[in-house]
Amino acid sequence: VNMARANLFVSEELRNSFVAAQDDRSVRWLRATIDRETIALLEQRAGSPSVDADFDALSDVLQENGASFVLFCEDEDQSADAARRWILISWVPDLCRPRDKMLFSSSRENLKRTLGIGYFAHEYYVNEFAELTWGAFQQSIAKGAAPLSEAEILAKEESRLEKDTSIRSNAMGEIPFEFLPDAVDGLTAFKTKSVNLLLLALVGEQISSTGSAQIDIGSPSSISSALPSATEPLFLLLRLPANSAHPE
Repeated sequence: VNMARANLFVSEELRNSFVAAQDDRSVRWLRATIDRETIALLEQRAGSPSVDADFDALSDVLQENGASFVLFCEDEDQSADAARRWILISWVPDLCRPRDKMLFSSSRENLKRTLGIGYFAHEYYVNEFAELTWGAFQQSIAKGAAPLSEAEILAKEESRLEKDTSIRSNAMGEIPFEFLPDAVDGLTAFKTKSVNLLLLALVGEQISSTGSAQIDIGSPSSISSALPSATEPLFLLLRLPANSAHPE
């Protein structure tokens, strides 16, 4: 399976702040998020004398339902003249949106290339707070585990999403999305047989109607002409006549 790589724009503020942090050795980490199509800086923090304490304190900053990139400097000696060494931490918790999981998983290489791959000594891909400790990171390094490739991370997220969808479908008795008024009106018209074709689409976390019609079921061209030319996925409700092979 070919996994798409997200080539997102890295904001000028993030690029400039990261460059400045190579000289300002008081900076321990910078945190970024994906805002629309841009990887943008959220904040940066100064470090303490303890790298492990600073790393462990990330759990107080990161959110259980929000993904982030953390550019973390692992240097102990803040006054050293050597080039600073950084860890790219991809914090992608289970409770963040599926779209964010895929974007953060597929855009990390683009982020490293833009900022300079040579700055990054390690990567750390984390889903749970229990893994967000200096000890857990050091253990992963000690095991000699090679960083996951983009394809491996995306495949891992797809597997997690499939598992999560299965769990949710078994645990929930209703669709966890809000129906917008146009979708409710469309369903009412479909139920009362005013229309026999209804198109629905996801808009963020809500379901909206993208169109409805009364078409000639016997004519394939009437069905295809009623569909939009856009490539976005849709839900299609089609009422078949009672004398068809699959009546309503």
